[in-house]
Amino acid sequence: LAKNEEGQIIRQMFSNGDQLLPSDWTDIYPYWAVAVVDDKIVAAMQICLSKPIGRLEHLLVNQDINKITATKAADKLIKYGEAALKKNGCSKVSGYVTFRNKPIKNLIKKHYHAELVDSGSMWMWRIS
Repeated sequence: LAKNEEGQIIRQMFSNGDQLLPSDWTDIYPYWAVAVVDDKIVAAMQICLSKPIGRLEHLLVNQDINKITATKAADKLIKYGEAALKKNGCSKVSGYVTFRNKPIKNLIKKHYHAELVDSGSMWMWRIS
């Protein structure tokens, strides 16, 4: 899980991070998870607990890392988030994936058997 002091790093990963101010990014624990490579945060994701459907949102990946590392980091975050939701009683996961984020769409379709629901960008799958 991300530490409160990592909130500003996560905010800066948003392409429009400055527009998220004056939001308080100093109190993010335990709602965000991060992936770290070589002591650097390379990806982050918000975990939103609710029942029966939990949400994994704002999957942010550093654009400076290679695609293989990015996909592995995203996969680890999704698995971690899915486990956290399952532990808290969720039976399904949903999340918004932008149209331009094809690698993540392919990942969740192939490895999590996610299905498109409601709109062209909302995905859902059963927690196994």
